[in-house]
Amino acid sequence: MIRYLAVLSVACLLNVHLPAQDTPQPATVMEIKQAVDWDKLPKLQGATKVNQALDRLSYDAPGTFLQAAEFYRQQLPALGWIEDKTPIAGVDQQTYLYVTFDKGAMRMNISGYRAEPKGPISISVVLAGNVDLRTLPRIADAQVKSAFKTAVIYTSKTKQAEVSGYCKKKLQELGWKEAHDETAAFHAKEGRTVMRFLFNAMELTVVVYQNKEGLTEATYTVGVQHDLKPADVEAVMGAGKMAVKPTTLKEAIAVIDFTKMPRLDGAEKLKQHKELMMLPWSGYYQAPATTEATAQFYRKLFSEQGWKELPADIEIDRLIQLKFEKAGYLVNIGASQRDKLVQVSLVNTGNVDLRTLPYPEGARFSPARTDVINFTTTLTKEAAFNFYREQLPKLGWKEGESRGRGTLKFAQNSVELRLEITDNTSGKAMIKLSTVLR
Repeated sequence: MIRYLAVLSVACLLNVHLPAQDTPQPATVMEIKQAVDWDKLPKLQGATKVNQALDRLSYDAPGTFLQAAEFYRQQLPALGWIEDKTPIAGVDQQTYLYVTFDKGAMRMNISGYRAEPKGPISISVVLAGNVDLRTLPRIADAQVKSAFKTAVIYTSKTKQAEVSGYCKKKLQELGWKEAHDETAAFHAKEGRTVMRFLFNAMELTVVVYQNKEGLTEATYTVGVQHDLKPADVEAVMGAGKMAVKPTTLKEAIAVIDFTKMPRLDGAEKLKQHKELMMLPWSGYYQAPATTEATAQFYRKLFSEQGWKELPADIEIDRLIQLKFEKAGYLVNIGASQRDKLVQVSLVNTGNVDLRTLPYPEGARFSPARTDVINFTTTLTKEAAFNFYREQLPKLGWKEGESRGRGTLKFAQNSVELRLEITDNTSGKAMIKLSTVLR
């Protein structure tokens, strides 16, 4: 739904209609991975807050929207990307950045906005995949409002239920499989039908509702899936990313020791602590600084020490959660603003990559490295418990005493693996995996 709203912000009413025809095979995970080398994709000079994922790159940079658009018009053709110059009414490059490029069937969207008038441009480069929605079948009396490669809107005098049924039937005939959409129940209360379909690495969302004119309106949007099957996550990681032996504290401290690292000027203990809480593998303190200054301080420090920054869990005004990786270890740096003080947390979560653990049937999760993975399975809560009690000991994990009926704890060397297992409304298990050093 977020993607749907984002597309509508730049979409406008166009009397464009392409005849329905067979769609190309939606891209696989490996085709998406191989389409762009994000490490080599050009960025504007002065880029900061650089983050990348399977299908996107984001960063902040100084300059104007026109300069950013021209930069990519100059840089991308050498990499095989050709600009789609189809005009989009309502998009003014002086107030908003939006340009699109194609490489074969693949589409890349580049957008940018400025949160503050004198602040940097926040730029997103998104690989939207190879599905051209303009080629999909439409109900017989469809009147096109807008038709773009990754977003199509049309109206019909046919009843909403019939349009929804038509969309579902035709997409399934083309090989798309319907999947659960977490927003569907909420939007159903407001009269909207929201359907989600998956095919290889692609995800297609259809929203059908009755508009103000009394017509049925259908919106199609498409992009790369955010959550993948474990086998696809493994493909994204690559063959070199295999399960490793959980670390000992001695091994972890040899990689990074927080007690020997610089801290922000004026660092002192938190008010709720009797003394400065700083261990080699975790630490907490406060200092007279801002979250922005804290992020700059630790980005510079970790970069100088050879750590690779991963996409931040959160980075907003007064709250950040940064992640850094080195030699298989994952470190989290958190900071929150409290008046003129910033509270900082430093946590080494160890060298166990959660993506390499066993996953039960139905699991889907982001391919990004993280210290916490949440997912839903097709198993019941009891079956999920049994699955991990059977699978984890095979990898050397020993079950320990757990707190609460819905939790499991396993340990190996100095790494503790925690599982929180609950039921969703349909009786299927929702699982939260996380690791800590102990």
